[in-house]
Amino acid sequence: TSRAFQPAPTGHGRVAVVTELADEGFSAAARTGLEAAKQALASVGVEVVDVSVPAVRYAVPTYYLIATAEAASNLSRYDGSLYGARVGRSEEGQEAVSTRTRGELFGPEVKRRVLMGTFALSAGYRDAYYGRAVAARARLAAQLRDSLAGVDALMTPTATGTAYRLGEKTKDPVSMYVGDVATCLANLGGLPAISVPAGAADDALPVGVQLMGRPGSDDGLLDLAESLVAALRA
Repeated sequence: TSRAFQPAPTGHGRVAVVTELADEGFSAAARTGLEAAKQALASVGVEVVDVSVPAVRYAVPTYYLIATAEAASNLSRYDGSLYGARVGRSEEGQEAVSTRTRGELFGPEVKRRVLMGTFALSAGYRDAYYGRAVAARARLAAQLRDSLAGVDALMTPTATGTAYRLGEKTKDPVSMYVGDVATCLANLGGLPAISVPAGAADDALPVGVQLMGRPGSDDGLLDLAESLVAALRA
C-alpha cells in the first residue's frame, strides 16, 4: 500500500543536502540528479536546506582503514586448518598449506584488503592507523547525528558519477574506493540509508541520490524515498 510521507516530529518536512558532497568531485550528471531531487522534494512541500559535515573529507580513508583491518582480522581463521576449504596435503606442513589455501582461494581484492588490514594492525602501527581511524569514525558519526537534528534526512548523490566499465579501475583501486565517499557514511555513522534513481547521464546510464536518516527512522525514510520517487516521476 502506498504511503504518503509523514515528517518526523522534529523534522517538519526538511531535508538537508550535505554541501561537501554536492559539487567538487561529482560528475555533471550526478549534480543534475541531485538538483532534480531537490526540486522534486520542494514540489511536494519538503523544505530543502544545506548542511556542512566537515569530517566527510576523512570518510573514505577512515572507512577503508577500518574495513580492511577488520577483514584481515576476521579472515585470519581461514588458513586451511579449521575453517573453509583446504588446499594442499598435511605432510606439506601447515605454513605451506596455509599459504596455498589463502593464495588460491582468496581473490585479488580480498588479498589486497587483507594485506592492507594486516599492516594497519601490525605492531607499532595499530594506534597510528586503526586507532586514528576509529577516532575519526566517532567524530564523523557525531557530526552526522548533529546534522540530522531538525531535519528528516540528509541527501547526497549516491555515487560520484555513473557506473564505470567492468575492470576499468582494477589497476587503480584508490580511484575506485573514492566512489564510495557518499555511501560509506551510513556505515560509519550507523544510519539507515536508501538510494533512489534520479535521472540519467547523456549515455543513458542512471544516477541516483541517497537519503540518510536518524537511527531507527527506517519507516519514515522509506516513506520519504517513496514520495521522492513519485515526485521525480511526475
